[in-house]
Amino acid sequence: MTIAAFSYHDPTSLPEALQLLEKLDDAKPLAGGQSLVPYLFFRMQRHRHLIDLNNIPELSYCSTEQGFLRIGAMARQRTLLESKLIGEVCPILQDALHLIGHQATRTLGTIGGSLCNMDPSAELFGVAALHNATLRVRSSRGEREIGVSDWAETFMKPSMAADEMLCEIRWKLWPKGHGHAFQEFSKRHHDYAIVASGALMTHDGNGKIKQVSLMVIGLGIKPTRLTEAEEMLTGKAPTAELFAKAAKSVRQYELFPEEFANQGYPRRFVSAQFRRHLGEVYARRVMEAAWQRAIGQEAGGPK
Repeated sequence: MTIAAFSYHDPTSLPEALQLLEKLDDAKPLAGGQSLVPYLFFRMQRHRHLIDLNNIPELSYCSTEQGFLRIGAMARQRTLLESKLIGEVCPILQDALHLIGHQATRTLGTIGGSLCNMDPSAELFGVAALHNATLRVRSSRGEREIGVSDWAETFMKPSMAADEMLCEIRWKLWPKGHGHAFQEFSKRHHDYAIVASGALMTHDGNGKIKQVSLMVIGLGIKPTRLTEAEEMLTGKAPTAELFAKAAKSVRQYELFPEEFANQGYPRRFVSAQFRRHLGEVYARRVMEAAWQRAIGQEAGGPK
């Protein structure tokens, strides 16, 4: 099977790309192509115009500024995975990147491409949700910011107008030495996750949890923040029983709407009950792992 005919455009600046996006009918930005190109081959998507963003250097960067991490939408996943800066200030991003695809796909794949494809099992969407990220989008009309909780318009469709383009992802950094963990369940190593969970955690120096952020992906069309579990843990001295109780809050969250429940791999042939069970198991595991990192231990259960 071959891709349906399209016109190819190769801008070398962001304003040029935005002008093309504004004037062309049915245009689609092309980032790393690791999701879009297979969709085009299988005719899951068709577009009259593709706008290649790979020759726009101003979209590829990673920096910190006033306690925030700023990442350009065209930053390569492999670049972020190998970045010393990311390893120092946001190690959970590299935890998640290790689980995405293979070296070949990470070499071309971009953070912006993953967030715009917005697969419900996308690890980078989950990391962004953990940090309450802000996504900056631009068009020829100007720019605006979208909170990560509002990023999903519907199943695999972000909340952007046809002439808008994601340019930057920004989130506040956690304190140095915070605990972090990201784990997932997939049918095969480096396959799409069926369910994944992530946790960020700090301690108060007296054996209690000071700050915590928890999420699960694979339950709904966007990452599920476990806000009830976060409230349950904050200010408490953690125990295995407390983590297990907090993880049970996964049971109350809404799963995929019925019309999406069996669309596409890996959701096909995976029951809602199984995903809910996995979400609870992995939420508990990342809580325990993040706490151990927060207190500087490598193994063993909570004390």
